Amino acid sequence: MLKLGYKYHTKQSMWLVSQRVTIGSHADCDFVIKDPSILPEHVDLIVKDNRVTLVELTQRGTTWVNDVPVVSSCQLKVGDTIKLGHIELILSDPKYIQPPIELPKKAVSGWFLKVVDRSLPEKTYPVNDTLLVGRAIDCDIKINSPYLSRRHAELCLLEDVLYIKDLSSINGTFVNDEPVAEQRLRSGDRIRLDQLEFMIIGPPDNQHNTLRRSTLKVEYTRTTQKTGTGEATSRESSNPEYSIQQPQSAHVAKAGQFFTKPEVKNNKLPIWSILTVIVSGGGLGYWLFNLAKPFVMKFLHY
Repeated sequence: MLKLGYKYHTKQSMWLVSQRVTIGSHADCDFVIKDPSILPEHVDLIVKDNRVTLVELTQRGTTWVNDVPVVSSCQLKVGDTIKLGHIELILSDPKYIQPPIELPKKAVSGWFLKVVDRSLPEKTYPVNDTLLVGRAIDCDIKINSPYLSRRHAELCLLEDVLYIKDLSSINGTFVNDEPVAEQRLRSGDRIRLDQLEFMIIGPPDNQHNTLRRSTLKVEYTRTTQKTGTGEATSRESSNPEYSIQQPQSAHVAKAGQFFTKPEVKNNKLPIWSILTVIVSGGGLGYWLFNLAKPFVMKFLHY
């Protein structure tokens, strides 16, 4: 028994048990797809003896099988991809083990859409090509809000520049509280779809610009000194911000010397100065003795 389902997810699928299966957006269809690109009755699948025939009902050229447009009808086989408007379906047979269909890998751009509204689960979505937000089942971010349009807004990345486009929504698209129809986005911008708030995270605007390195002034100071042997020695010093030229020493050491003995002045007194002090001191002492002698004798007499 064959099975019909979405190509890139398994949210909805059905077994082809009836001889006729109608696919469309009307609630009375056997396989209902709620999308603006799907007509009320889009195609019919005629099932007979495990063979499926697709009958196109729109006559508008909006049906493809394996990227080939269907004019009126065509025969389907297991593994065929059926594209109705923007929706892709696949016909499968569970009896056969089929390799999983992998989504095409996209390069990482560095742009993200972060949910900041408290009414929604906190999550961050990468934006690598286009990101469709709305209530439709094929939206990249599907939000069940009655005030959000089925296809409300689309984020598009063109040459590392991110844009947002309002898809004729009822309650509008806002960037930093300003209503927009199409607007370039920058990192830190706040997006509001109706009352649902998001934030843009991305690289800075100058990420592709070549930064100018600040130049440092380098000065060289050349100092020449003469050694005791008569040979001249030179040295160079540099500093990235400033240069300090050390003054040359007044005393130049001889080769092999590390320290210089300081000069000590001769502070010895001459002999005649010492004799003068002794004589003067002796005469003063003798005078004081004679002056005090009468008082001492008088004291002893009493």
